[in-house]
Amino acid sequence: MRTLSLLIAIAAAACITKRNEAVCCVSEADCARLGVDEPRPCEVGQACKDFACVAAECDTSAECTSPAAPVCIDHLCVAACRVDTDCAGAAGGPRCAEDGACVGCFSHTDCPAGAPLCDAEDRSCRGCEADAECASGVCLEADAVCAEPGQLVYVRNDGVDIGSCTRDMPCQTLSFALGQVTPSRDVIRVVGGSLSTPLTTITLDRAVTIDASNTAIGKPFNGPLFSVGSLSRFVTLGGLRLLGSSNPSDPMITVASGSLLRVVRSVLDTAMIDVANGGLELRDVRAVAGSLFAAVQCTNGTVSARRVEFEHTAIHATNCQLNVSRCRFDEISDGSITAQGGAAIFENNLVLQAYELADTLFLMNMAPGSRVRFNTFVNTSGVVSSGTALSCDATLEVSSNIFAYGSAYPLGTAAGMCRATHSLFDTAANPEQTMGQGNVVADAATFFVDRAAQDFHLSAASPARAAAAAASVADDFDGKRRPAPAGSRADIGCYEAP
Repeated sequence: MRTLSLLIAIAAAACITKRNEAVCCVSEADCARLGVDEPRPCEVGQACKDFACVAAECDTSAECTSPAAPVCIDHLCVAACRVDTDCAGAAGGPRCAEDGACVGCFSHTDCPAGAPLCDAEDRSCRGCEADAECASGVCLEADAVCAEPGQLVYVRNDGVDIGSCTRDMPCQTLSFALGQVTPSRDVIRVVGGSLSTPLTTITLDRAVTIDASNTAIGKPFNGPLFSVGSLSRFVTLGGLRLLGSSNPSDPMITVASGSLLRVVRSVLDTAMIDVANGGLELRDVRAVAGSLFAAVQCTNGTVSARRVEFEHTAIHATNCQLNVSRCRFDEISDGSITAQGGAAIFENNLVLQAYELADTLFLMNMAPGSRVRFNTFVNTSGVVSSGTALSCDATLEVSSNIFAYGSAYPLGTAAGMCRATHSLFDTAANPEQTMGQGNVVADAATFFVDRAAQDFHLSAASPARAAAAAASVADDFDGKRRPAPAGSRADIGCYEAP
């Protein structure tokens, strides 16, 4: 039909001398096919598509949201760019590549100072990700920026606490190095695989970054390793292996009112962070401890955890603001998160249990806006029992989660029973647990790619596909865009299927 219409249009243009207003062309090649020697544009608000005027789809590529047609050319969303100007506003970036994709860069010279490196694989501008990418030899991964040489105070286990802690003459202790920190010289660079345990607590009383490369350090016998004081405001720890105490009430770090601590690409080994009226951000961290141990204890503060592996450890909070996303909780026998009061956003997380009676999340009396969405809860014991994946009350929104928990009561009982919508349950769950708009009950054997191998991505036949609530989140556990493709309905659980 389309070919016939085209032939009719071309014939009409060739056989009549009066201009046919219904026929249009934009490019020289298309106009030549019509037998005319000049463009025939459409009216304002229209675009020329298949030689006919239709409603315009876009003015810039920013308005083209479909991955199949991300580029705006002549007011139409199309698959590929031709020149850089076609990519104005495109999500991929301002440069047009040979394959027709809009990309961020071809070389480092295309990138701004704030993101100076062109990633060869993604063809996008980014900050540093490794020390070797920086002229100073120090990448501050928390901000993806290279430290300037003048910012650095050096510490090494065989250094000497004299002078100004330069690269050639490092000092030995963090306490001495902290005394060299100024507003312009604010990065302590720890060199080597270990640093001696301090005799007493180090009070971080100023804005500072302590940066290392998997350097191990223990806590003093009596008291925490670091006390982040109220005057510090902003402290960042990166690349540390913090070796704590087996006593669950003995913190490795305390964070006081008015201060913010960031911990990135580090390991908390039986090391607890105690937040009281302060703020804590964890990113790319591994926290491992005994089953009754909380890696984070928060009272009247804020905690953000992103891409954190919690193994045999947990978060306990009272009247705190929690934001937990893209985290993995593995084999927690006494709760992954316990929160009373405050607000909680728990999204895109993978929660695994190996004990059939384990109760995992307990969230009560939460503030408006609290929600548990797009998470996957799995009990790997293989025993049908009464363990609870999530206990909550009516203050919490529960939506688009997978409960493959092998439990009759995955959402708790009596006052602690949650109400879920658009969620996927296995057949072990009692009917009163699965009542709710959009909920699905199915055989857990159909949910995942390989449950035995703990690959909890969605199988090709998973009933979780395209079954989530209309309100979605921007990405999934792997960081992939959600929903996929754009404009479709998202999948239930922490993974979005390709």
